[in-house]
Amino acid sequence: MGSPAISQTVFRLGGEIDLPAMVGGMRRVLQQAGCSDAESMRMVTVASELSNNIIRYAGNGRLTVVVTQLERRVLIEITAEDRGPGIPNLDAALTERFSTGGGLGLGLPAVRRMVDDFQIDSAPGRGTKVKVRRWMA
Repeated sequence: MGSPAISQTVFRLGGEIDLPAMVGGMRRVLQQAGCSDAESMRMVTVASELSNNIIRYAGNGRLTVVVTQLERRVLIEITAEDRGPGIPNLDAALTERFSTGGGLGLGLPAVRRMVDDFQIDSAPGRGTKVKVRRWMA
């Protein structure tokens, strides 16, 4: 992209106890970036879903949030990374109502709908990396 980041924040996730601090931290980052309440709620939801997946399936990992400003637009990029068991079938995991963990199977498909760009890299035995981007109005 060529433009410097305004901020970069890393949230380490080791269990459910870390979720409230991540949510509060995300809200602060988004507020400082000038995001609207609606956009902040959307991106906190995305971050929460990705964080919950890390904790549920891998046990620990990290969430990195980068805020970049390009001219008058703000780009929020969230990268969720873990070294867990990986996702054996990505196509199935991105299908509505598919779940390997007993949940509703709405998480990753919902995250993909809420962002402008969605990338996922995962394979059994090497963990999962999800990178999402959303342009703020």
